[in-house]
Amino acid sequence: MRRTILICGAFALLAILDLGIPLWVLAGRAAILRNGTEIKLELTTRDPRDLFRGDYSVLAYTIGNLSNLPATEAERARCPTVPPECMTENHQPVFVVLAPAGDGIYRAAQASQTEPAPGTLFIRGKVVYGGFLTGGDAGKCPSGRCFSGRVDYGIENWFGPQGVPAQVDRAARNQVTAVVRIDPHGNAVLADLLINGVAVGR
Repeated sequence: MRRTILICGAFALLAILDLGIPLWVLAGRAAILRNGTEIKLELTTRDPRDLFRGDYSVLAYTIGNLSNLPATEAERARCPTVPPECMTENHQPVFVVLAPAGDGIYRAAQASQTEPAPGTLFIRGKVVYGGFLTGGDAGKCPSGRCFSGRVDYGIENWFGPQGVPAQVDRAARNQVTAVVRIDPHGNAVLADLLINGVAVGR
């Protein structure tokens, strides 16, 4: 009897974990969509197809390919040079501070290997390749320490209604905008895509 209870308890625990983890992830995304700071980002797309999940777009963000992006003041103070402990590795977190541009789009302004101070608008990504460099051309890297490379933010795949990803792909680069919501720790969720300012699906 006791063995049966233990087995049933184990199965119940597994079921809770199996359902609980996905629900926890969904709840976190929903909280960001509900309470996160809304920004718009530039992007380019292509239109692959997943046989099991339908049409989707792979989104390439302008802030995903960075060149000579100045380090934050705090980052420069933490690592004025690049000793081994300040080297950037692939898949390592990087925090990109965002600033509004005149056209309503947000663009990368600074980068750091540590989370910026509360109240700073930033997005958390992972380094695909590249890293922080020191010195070089002062005109391109006025801070003396800059990040160059590719960063993924976890919002690169967008699944839309049938035919819509193809429509997104056919649109000119300057016609497509991503609406993204970001929580205070830089975690981002893709809320919508706009073509010429009109939402094309959630």
